Amino acid sequence: MALNGWALFNGISETALILLGVVYFFKFLVDYAKYKKKMTPLLALLALSLGFMHLGGSVAFLLRILAETDITYTAYGYLTYIPMPVGFILAIYIAYEVFNPKLKWTMIIVHAVLGVGLIVALVAFDRIPQIVSLIGTQLKEIPATSETLVDANIQSAVGTIFTIFIVSAVLALGFNFFQIRKKMNENEAEMRKKSLLLGLGWILWALAEFFAKGQFDFIPVEMAIVPNSIIFTALVMIFLGFAPSKEV
Repeated sequence: MALNGWALFNGISETALILLGVVYFFKFLVDYAKYKKKMTPLLALLALSLGFMHLGGSVAFLLRILAETDITYTAYGYLTYIPMPVGFILAIYIAYEVFNPKLKWTMIIVHAVLGVGLIVALVAFDRIPQIVSLIGTQLKEIPATSETLVDANIQSAVGTIFTIFIVSAVLALGFNFFQIRKKMNENEAEMRKKSLLLGLGWILWALAEFFAKGQFDFIPVEMAIVPNSIIFTALVMIFLGFAPSKEV
């Protein structure tokens, strides 16, 4: 089944998000070579992880375009959701190491447990008897996408854990950076700007990812590219906010 025009734009935007992550991955590595800031290699991995959260959609898109074939729900889920806990743990470590070291390991452990739960949900998704009996076959044998590049993983327990991660991004990262900004002095202009970028960036990212992953339950397919466009902008804000200052 051929992709419709809107799905083409959606697939291109998924691929663009991966490329954005790759570009900032190399940028942060170059920054580390210049400034030797210890967190910069972790920023490079963070950029890669957040970009690779769209690997499932991009691979599904490219396979449809180049080979007229598809990937399974299982493969789509692994490609999309395994990078997510990695990115979150890195973001929590970087943010809390700098701004709130006392809570750092508590937050990391909480998100690591969520990450394990997400992986367990992915592994179990195509083995749940109720789902298998309803559909009549193993989900891993069913194509992951239709002409609209829909991902059904979000309708399982994966979606529940994904939503918890999204809420955490808003509270533990987005709102937290706004609170940090309020406590800063007026003479800390650069840090206040970075905190504002990070606060807005994480909240926009979280909301857009929520709609992007469950997009066909919330918005029409014709608007599917909108969340990805917001995610692109939000990621740039996050990367700029986390970027090391140029002073050595």
